[in-house]
Amino acid sequence: MQTMASVALSCLLGMAHAQGVRNFTDRQGRTVSASLVSITDDVVELRMATGSSIRVPIVELSEPDQEYIRGAPEVMTPGDMEASPIPPAAAEPTVPLGPWDYSTKVSGMDNVDFRIWLPDANTPVRGMIALVPGSNGDGRAQATDKFWQDLAGELGFGLIACFFKDSTTGGSGYCYAARGSGAALLEALEAFGKEHSRPEMKTVPLLLWGHSAGGQFNYNFACWKPQRTLGFVVNKGGFYYDTPCTTATRAVPAMLFIGGKDTEVRMTNITKLFDDNRARGALWALCVEPNSDHGVGNSREVTRTFFRSVVVTRLKGADMAKLDADAGWLGDLQELTIAPASKFKGNIRKAAWFPDEATAQAWMAVVQ
Repeated sequence: MQTMASVALSCLLGMAHAQGVRNFTDRQGRTVSASLVSITDDVVELRMATGSSIRVPIVELSEPDQEYIRGAPEVMTPGDMEASPIPPAAAEPTVPLGPWDYSTKVSGMDNVDFRIWLPDANTPVRGMIALVPGSNGDGRAQATDKFWQDLAGELGFGLIACFFKDSTTGGSGYCYAARGSGAALLEALEAFGKEHSRPEMKTVPLLLWGHSAGGQFNYNFACWKPQRTLGFVVNKGGFYYDTPCTTATRAVPAMLFIGGKDTEVRMTNITKLFDDNRARGALWALCVEPNSDHGVGNSREVTRTFFRSVVVTRLKGADMAKLDADAGWLGDLQELTIAPASKFKGNIRKAAWFPDEATAQAWMAVVQ
């Protein structure tokens, strides 16, 4: 007997082969024009006009789309699929906007520079991914990194890559976003919006990814402007204890990465940041990469899944929804197991919290 997944697979591939591009709508009413690539474990893979792909659980699609899938004729067998591959979808090519550079001044800093890139010059973005490198590093090249561009195009986001440099040798005072560096980032977005007639830039929500001191900036930015922060990543930074965390910041989903071979002080500080705030209900996960030192490690790959999930679960039109902790998934940091929050048997306030199963599975792939 065929499973629902196998029936849906042959049906969906048949539809894609016969009809190419069609509109798919999710339960939040968001519609994309895409071609069907495949379905695995009841998850649909769609190819967007940009050429990038997204994976969406069938249950996340609108009822009419689900009904369409169930009622479609079964027209292709696996042998047919090998003999008749799905042609790439014909779509209007998109024209990226940028890269666009912006510089400003902040007291106590030598460099405050940004590079902005959007996947489509003609389509408003839903948000921006901020990329912040390690201590005093020039991260602007990340705005042209295909990894981040593909993710931004998939999510309908843009990129803003940062170059912060403290005027004190070895210093990274810019990590304290409330002291000027955070305002400079928002200033760059607004200036870009004015020059290119993109009014959404004034209020657009942010996903923050950073390494080392960049992760410290992200935490401090989320503490300073939780209302602008859709989600953030702390990746192996060291110093967090001198910025108090608010209830609003604890409601922002986050991933905190530790390298199992990093310095003791970094491991201790990030663990304490997680423990103190998770005990107070923070929607955060602690991700220990056992074979990683202070490098980036696998954080980008896990972050990609995390950002996808945060956008689906939290971004509702132009608004950021408050997430229900009980609707997420949890990870046991000792047993390295995962479960829906409603079925978790361990201590909830000591467990890693994830917005969905996909993020929990990505975490599992790294911590074991």
